[in-house]
Amino acid sequence: MKEFNFEGTLDIYSDDPHIFQPTSLKQVKEEIYDALQDHNIYIIAKTNMLYFHTEGMFIDKLERLSYFHLIIREKYGKYFIPIISPIPEEACKIEVGAYPHKEIHLLNKDGNIIRSLSVLNLIASLHEEDKLNFEVLYIGKSFGNKKKLNIINRLLDQNHKTLKRIIEDIHNTEPDMETYVLGYNFKYEKRLIGTNHNWIDTSFNKEQERIKYFSELSINRKYKIGLIEEALINYFAPKYNQLLKNSLNKLKSFSVGAFQKLDISGIIVELSTR
Repeated sequence: MKEFNFEGTLDIYSDDPHIFQPTSLKQVKEEIYDALQDHNIYIIAKTNMLYFHTEGMFIDKLERLSYFHLIIREKYGKYFIPIISPIPEEACKIEVGAYPHKEIHLLNKDGNIIRSLSVLNLIASLHEEDKLNFEVLYIGKSFGNKKKLNIINRLLDQNHKTLKRIIEDIHNTEPDMETYVLGYNFKYEKRLIGTNHNWIDTSFNKEQERIKYFSELSINRKYKIGLIEEALINYFAPKYNQLLKNSLNKLKSFSVGAFQKLDISGIIVELSTR
């Protein structure tokens, strides 16, 4: 039976993902581990192989622009995306990095690298018609019971068997595709308070207490991470996730139980797909 006119919905949403390939996990740990401290949700996905063309690049020294191409592999071929990028004054030469040609370098007159650009830097900035489609294969979390863990701990330090299986499966069956990891930090939230048309007669003080309770409610981050993982698995139904698919229909999981005890009306999970 309805007790209150004012109900609360928790809207949890993510920042833009950190995107990297499994082969660079050690480098990521060395360079930006601290920046990923609160990244506890990861998506393992596949998309078309992407790399720089090794020919046809040049620098326009007068306009201070560089010209080069990205290549996107497809099952029966590949297509080229022209890229024009500004360069610093001291840049004199441009070259593509070693195989698998995932980086392009600007060099000064002495042949020293002064700037590098990775294909990952360009994924989010591609024009709409060139954007890559990521197929979600697995969704997981890393949030330790005894100590705080992020996604690098889970994927690199804990011998992630599903990640290894996905890489092997794609390598053997889809040579035009490659594996990516998208790491998310769901650190943002909005609290939405509203009413519906079925107004009931209840005291003003009681409604004020309800609003105050929801506004000041403190929710354990561990429970949030668990529910976010479950919501995303239910939505995407990834091929390699065996647990939690369709679990929200039953409302019997640990995460759902934890939130039911909080007595709030609804939860929204928003994932950045930029």
